[in-house]
Amino acid sequence: MGFRDKEFRRSIFVIALPIIIQQLATSSLNFIDVIMVGRLGETSIASVGLSSNFTFIYICLLNGISTGASIFAAQFWGKKEVHHVRSVLGFSLLLSLSVSLLFSFASIFFPGRILSIYTNDPEVIEQGRIFLRLVGFSFVATSITFCYSAVLRSIGNAKIPMFVSVFALSLNTLLNYLLIFGNLGFPALGLKGSAIATLVSRLVEFGLIVSSVYIFKIPLVFKRIRDFFSVGSGFVRKYFITTLPLILGITFWSLGLNFYNISYAHIGTQAVAAYSVAGTVEQIAFVVFTGLSGACNVLIGNRIGAGHKDKVLSYSRSFIWLAFTGSLIVGACIYLLSGPVLTLYSMSAEAHTTARTLLLLMSCFLCVKVVNMILIQGVLNAGGDTVFTFVQNSAAMWAVGFPMAYIAVYRLHLPIYWVYIFIMSEEFAKLIIGVPRFLSKKWIHNLTENTAYPNQRGQSEEWIENSM
Repeated sequence: MGFRDKEFRRSIFVIALPIIIQQLATSSLNFIDVIMVGRLGETSIASVGLSSNFTFIYICLLNGISTGASIFAAQFWGKKEVHHVRSVLGFSLLLSLSVSLLFSFASIFFPGRILSIYTNDPEVIEQGRIFLRLVGFSFVATSITFCYSAVLRSIGNAKIPMFVSVFALSLNTLLNYLLIFGNLGFPALGLKGSAIATLVSRLVEFGLIVSSVYIFKIPLVFKRIRDFFSVGSGFVRKYFITTLPLILGITFWSLGLNFYNISYAHIGTQAVAAYSVAGTVEQIAFVVFTGLSGACNVLIGNRIGAGHKDKVLSYSRSFIWLAFTGSLIVGACIYLLSGPVLTLYSMSAEAHTTARTLLLLMSCFLCVKVVNMILIQGVLNAGGDTVFTFVQNSAAMWAVGFPMAYIAVYRLHLPIYWVYIFIMSEEFAKLIIGVPRFLSKKWIHNLTENTAYPNQRGQSEEWIENSM
């Protein structure tokens, strides 16, 4: 088993622990931010929640591009071909910047139209419009941060993204405190202050992560502009064959989640507020497993690139087992802490009761969601089996989850907690489809073989030594 392997245990601390700390900071500070916004009332909570739905589609696209880059980068790093790692980063930056410009344009110039898709509440649209427009100015910087962070983790350097993210998020929380309520002599800007805090912190995060790569001479430094375009047709073809299903899958998934959120909004503003609060708590619960998934993706990709198939299978089983046992413990913690946590929010009695019920359900379904995350994002995607995961996710959501949500909301007119139960049928469908695929071993693909690049060899070993 992987637990007895020193490299496996080391990866948990070197890769997973920094990601866990980063995600813990992210979720905890987001949790504090939601509490501060929550003090402005249910309308403000709903405005931020619905604005985040559009942002979430953008983030999912960035995740698709950066995850595709990380899959290739991890395998090339395992093969000790660092020049190819830089090529992967450059190509992913070009793609993500193209996407960010489109979303930035839409959110800056058409925020009201975007929010009207989710709700017809004029007050929610007006507050959300101001928030979304300001946040849209940060999209370009965010796209660059995503790509650098993903590739840094793929080469085993998770510390830089961790420190930068923690600092940026701490700054965001401090600025929220100052600008939402007007503390320490700053103007009280309300929801607009929260948007300004988000914009400033993301710009700072971008500046820090890029400058860190050059200051510490990480092997991701571009010495010439043409290095961004130093990829051959063979790589571009293989990148799109592998990554396009991943991007489409995440896009369809995000659109499906937006349908779920539209369904929640159809139930009422109180339902949106309750789900926003419960969802924030669930994000904190996922912190450990996000780190575990990141370590799994990097380690499995490295081992595939190095040609160690026996370790690939052993490590995969160990990660899945860790996910299963850990999710049972974390689920119990969600249930026990749900009452005290919800007292921090200013909500109506009905919204409070709904959020408490949702947290109870989330604790019960956490196990299957976590196992799916590790199996799909950590194992199958690391093996380059992105076509299968695209079909798996799309089939589960659009053939199972989507119809169940429609029936629960628009036909049966059920309360939000029953709608959530109906939607969770999607997770069970994913598991039923994914387990046989994992057992078949057909998901293991070495993406570094037969890939044409321009000749860039000569400094791989030196770069690796300098980065460790």
